[in-house]
Amino acid sequence: MKNKIRNFIDAIFSFLLFFIVFYALLDRYHDKLLSILGSIDVALILQCVYLGKSRESRLKNEQKENLKNFFIFTPVNCASYFAHALSVRYKTERKGNELTVGDACVYFALSLSPLSYSNVVDAFKKRTSDKTVIMCFSCDKKAFRLAQSLPWNVKIMQEDEVFELLRTFNALPDKRVEITKKYPIKNVLFDIANAKINKRLLFSAFIVALFSLLTPFKNYYIFFAVFLILLSIIPSFIRLVLKKQG
Repeated sequence: MKNKIRNFIDAIFSFLLFFIVFYALLDRYHDKLLSILGSIDVALILQCVYLGKSRESRLKNEQKENLKNFFIFTPVNCASYFAHALSVRYKTERKGNELTVGDACVYFALSLSPLSYSNVVDAFKKRTSDKTVIMCFSCDKKAFRLAQSLPWNVKIMQEDEVFELLRTFNALPDKRVEITKKYPIKNVLFDIANAKINKRLLFSAFIVALFSLLTPFKNYYIFFAVFLILLSIIPSFIRLVLKKQG
């Protein structure tokens, strides 16, 4: 849901921003109708280029989401899966849920929760070699500091590194795992509140405000810049309301 909200906002405001920029430039040399039509044409072309470039980013995010769903919501044996994927290049040895790759033992913490103190301690106690690799999707900062303070050679691989590792070996899950989630209004508000769009909206407002200096229609551009600033405040306002209710 969060990605859909972000993509929708990106598409709308990138088009508006392209249109406003080129309208500000063309309106000084052409009549209003030609300026509007020309700005729409240019904005649509740039929008297609922009969406084409961002499509790869969206596909990567979808693959990451599917990877997490695959390991979290399906009964896959992580040790077996990674042993098969990495065996084309490394010597692997698997015993049940334990995996050794080369001279490093691998500890799996691929779950919804960030890597915790207890995970680190468990990996430390279960290590079977001097080197340990911990795979997780995210890591608590305190757990990371604990891992670095213990007397062992440890590497913590988080979501991006796990994803790139499997992609390098062409071992991303073929199975499409879609988890249908219910979205009550409070969950939707929570997603909006945590969507990191503030900087994008503020940047757009800054660009629009700058172009108000290039056009005789300054009031329109200043109004739109203020409108974007107000929109950027909405997530923070919703966070405040949810915090008070919670």
